Amino acid sequence: YAGATGRDLHIDAPMTNMTVGYRPQGLIADQIYPKVTVAKQSDLYYIWNRRDWFRIHDANRGPGSPTPRINFSVSSQTYFANGYGLAMELPFEDLDNADAVLDLRTGAANFIIDQLALAWEARLATILTTAANVGSSVNLTNAWSDEIDGTPVRDIFTGKESIRSVTGMEPNVGICSGRAWNNLRQHPEIIDFVRGKGDNRGGGPVKESEVAAAFGLDKLLIGRGIRNTADEDITPVF
Repeated sequence: YAGATGRDLHIDAPMTNMTVGYRPQGLIADQIYPKVTVAKQSDLYYIWNRRDWFRIHDANRGPGSPTPRINFSVSSQTYFANGYGLAMELPFEDLDNADAVLDLRTGAANFIIDQLALAWEARLATILTTAANVGSSVNLTNAWSDEIDGTPVRDIFTGKESIRSVTGMEPNVGICSGRAWNNLRQHPEIIDFVRGKGDNRGGGPVKESEVAAAFGLDKLLIGRGIRNTADEDITPVF
């Protein structure tokens, strides 16, 4: 062995203090829909009729005359709470044979939790981007990536008004995808609107809190999660 050098002196083995992996980041589903605890998997919930609450009634009353009577209606809608769950099998042989650095039990638990969270995020994204599921919607004329013809300030105010005009409620939360936010925060119209005309771009793009405050929102949520739409063992499509 006197002449052994380089690779002859070492047999490669996995490191024991580091592994490389990925976990979903920037998910926002739990900040959008309130959680409602129910006693049964399916049941009814009440809905106050919006038409009654925003109709103006004749409240004139003459001396000695009876006070005009008004009424409202209540309807109901059904719900069904779908069940969701995932599981992994960890054979005892794998647990015994696996290198300690892999920590299979923790890895499996994290994988299941992340997969359930990612699926929740995907369901939410589908619901929110399907016009039939929301009370009002407005389509953009020009994309926010267009710094010349894009009009994000007007688009956001138009969107807010489309909600207020049919609900009477002022929108208080904004939601952007990660891609839309990257375009929005760099748009010169937004920079001028948030920081004032002529603001030097050297100050960097605007922040979520700045945009939320400028448009009268309590907060602006950015959905930064990604997903792989390809089937298993196929080249990933993120």
